[in-house]
Amino acid sequence: MGAGAPVATLLLIAIGLTACGPAPRTRLNPRESAARTVISCSPFTDLSGKRGLTFSSPNGVRLSGFVGGSDPAAKRFTVSKGTFTVDPATMVVTVDVAGTRSIYVAYPVSTDDCVLVSGPAERADLTSSWFTDTAGPPDPREGPDD
Repeated sequence: MGAGAPVATLLLIAIGLTACGPAPRTRLNPRESAARTVISCSPFTDLSGKRGLTFSSPNGVRLSGFVGGSDPAAKRFTVSKGTFTVDPATMVVTVDVAGTRSIYVAYPVSTDDCVLVSGPAERADLTSSWFTDTAGPPDPREGPDD
């Protein structure tokens, strides 16, 4: 999975974040729960395309990807499981994996595409954010490519 997957979405999101403001409620399907919206956008990938975040019902989450040093031979594929919650009023997603808590704001872009933004919209940390990935989570058979 390459870094190109989220780049087109990234440009649209970077432009749209300032227009979306703090509450992305206008793009939610009113018949879906907030958690269901995040699950329907899953799986997500990071900006590098080397890590994946997959949500499942009712509140499961799985973080997968390659970790290790800068030497590709030293990297290994890992999978960690955790839980998540979504505040339906603000679409704040709290993810707890392996003793680490991360907080994002879910911005649905379309019915099946979302961005989990790390940090406030005006200062979003895109390197720590997650993007809907239509190719799926990282595959351990592909190996690290750096």
